[in-house]
Amino acid sequence: MLLNFFLFLLGRSSFSFSNQAEIHYPKGAVLTVIDGFGESAWPEGNAIQNSTMPFLHYLKMNYPYQSLVAAQQPVGLVRGEPGSSAVGHQTLGLGRTTPSYYQILEKSLNRQSPESMINNKVLRNALHNQKRAHFVGLCTQEGIFSHTKFLPPMFEAAIIENVSEVYIHCILTTLVDKPSNYLKKVESLIQQSISNYQIYQDKKTQHPITTKFKIAAVYSGETAMNKMLNWTATQVAYEGMVDSNKLRKMSFTDASDYLDSIQQIVPIFDPICLYQTSESECESSVMKDDDVVIFFHFREDKSYQLAKALIDGLPQASKNPKLRVVPLIVYHHSLLDKAEPIIPAIRYNNSIGEWLSKKGYKQLR
Repeated sequence: MLLNFFLFLLGRSSFSFSNQAEIHYPKGAVLTVIDGFGESAWPEGNAIQNSTMPFLHYLKMNYPYQSLVAAQQPVGLVRGEPGSSAVGHQTLGLGRTTPSYYQILEKSLNRQSPESMINNKVLRNALHNQKRAHFVGLCTQEGIFSHTKFLPPMFEAAIIENVSEVYIHCILTTLVDKPSNYLKKVESLIQQSISNYQIYQDKKTQHPITTKFKIAAVYSGETAMNKMLNWTATQVAYEGMVDSNKLRKMSFTDASDYLDSIQQIVPIFDPICLYQTSESECESSVMKDDDVVIFFHFREDKSYQLAKALIDGLPQASKNPKLRVVPLIVYHHSLLDKAEPIIPAIRYNNSIGEWLSKKGYKQLR
């Protein structure tokens, strides 16, 4: 992704049409940032570059203009990771590369690293001898909000800490593959975590694996990841997580077929409980008092509302169990005292947004 900049200099102080009152304009400048706007060395298939765009070309010719790379290593991501508009805006103006949560999580996959997820104290303490744990997040491999490759060490931590039952609540949105393939991938990662425990854990301290894993339910990102303060949408996903009566109940196979049939990049559907043999399994899969919830998103904006609902409950919800919520990162400063994150917050000091705010300049975002 590229960020394009235009600096419009407002030098004219007034202007008037014939027979109309004079219009006064302030002197100054306007900095405009356009993200993901088709800047590329490959014009093939690029609708923006293949368009005439006379006004945009006029701006480029007459005002200061620059493109910046806002993907991969320049914004703290790993090679090959395109990222999103958020990482570009967060790092804009820093004058240095700041590690992203994605990069920190990459390092956490190294079992010998000080940042190793398998030995993370917050995660391990939350799971220790817990009867029931729920993992909530986007179950895709796109890496914008979460990535399933970071799940195996978390699952393995649940095995080490003798968690009896682990339920995975999968959110689906912005899909590039069939939903059924994402669910199958999560199942394969469960087996990977079991294998990793058997291979890497000290044989002297290993115990028989008694942890039972299950994909509990699937949710549409349109409800589970709302960021527009539409709490009615958030309530749909939240109630599906805590009240089995709010779930549509389907076998794993039927649910996979149904989700594949929607054929939408952003599928919209009611929360679905996945059962193996009987609908009665759905009552066991929902969150109950004293359960631990691991929210494994590593981007803030579309995670805050659901995280707040899980932590504080919702006034209009059918049920509000008392849960211990452990977010992967800090989704909002107001939640920090209520839920310790697995990864400490990254500080993006002196970004262009912060600098403009301190100077008292107006920003429209």
